[in-house]
Amino acid sequence: MKERNDVRHCDVPLLHPTTSAEDLYAFPQSPNITYSSGFIGCLKGEFEDNNLFTLWSDAARHLKTDEFVSEMNSVLDTLKEKTLLNRKNMRSYCRSHSSAMMSGKEEQYGFRVDTDQYSYLFRLRVGAHDREIKTNLGTMPIEDYRELVASQRGFDSYADMRRQGYRLPSERNEDLSDVYCYCYRKDMLDAHMRQAERGISFLDEHYEERFRLPDGGRMRVTYANDDRQDFVCRYVDDYHFEMGTGSDTCCHINQFAEKMAQCGCLVEPLDKMPEQKKEEQIVFSCDGKNYFAEIEIWG
Repeated sequence: MKERNDVRHCDVPLLHPTTSAEDLYAFPQSPNITYSSGFIGCLKGEFEDNNLFTLWSDAARHLKTDEFVSEMNSVLDTLKEKTLLNRKNMRSYCRSHSSAMMSGKEEQYGFRVDTDQYSYLFRLRVGAHDREIKTNLGTMPIEDYRELVASQRGFDSYADMRRQGYRLPSERNEDLSDVYCYCYRKDMLDAHMRQAERGISFLDEHYEERFRLPDGGRMRVTYANDDRQDFVCRYVDDYHFEMGTGSDTCCHINQFAEKMAQCGCLVEPLDKMPEQKKEEQIVFSCDGKNYFAEIEIWG
């Protein structure tokens, strides 16, 4: 499990690798989670001729205030001074912070920038343009091949070719973004993450809790015919969760328990809840006076 490890960097204050829990929010969110987590929208960027070209997509337009837009541009401009100056700098920065590598995501790194009101979750793809391709001239890096094709077609560069609306056939439907920035209202994101730490409750047919699954954890459904299917589950609130992807997969924990019992399905967790912090209060006396102390217990 990734742990937060704050990085004080001269050009980007409060830039730090994301935790495993934060990694879940560095991807597109369903409408349910968008609403409760304060997800404003996503900025995607790709380097062309050592310049980062970006495209913005709204998630909650009512949260995209002028103040937010100004601050987001300021954060991005600061990062462009060095860390996101070009693809080489981004690759070097990511690989010097190995703790930021996302679990199960090859060569993708997560970083978070917090301001007073907003949180910016960056997902940086280091390997998106590192692959090689076989040609009649031999194997060469994909970036060299792009420039060769652009030159053969009369363009100054592949970036120029892209701006004219042309891409390699193999890349026409491929997302080759280097940078993703998922933007949130900080207070709403932190509140939702604190609630999600409680996990997703799975019940039996008598509505008694059988187990809890961590947000983003996997559970397995074994059907009556012994077929099995695994699902990634996301916390929505204490009574709702999502299976897989898509807004039509939201389930109420009671209704899900009823459906599984009716179908004779067995539901099992594939991931365990992390150790939970518990607060307990103890009382002790000294010199005839009573004192109270709160202690934290893990596990």
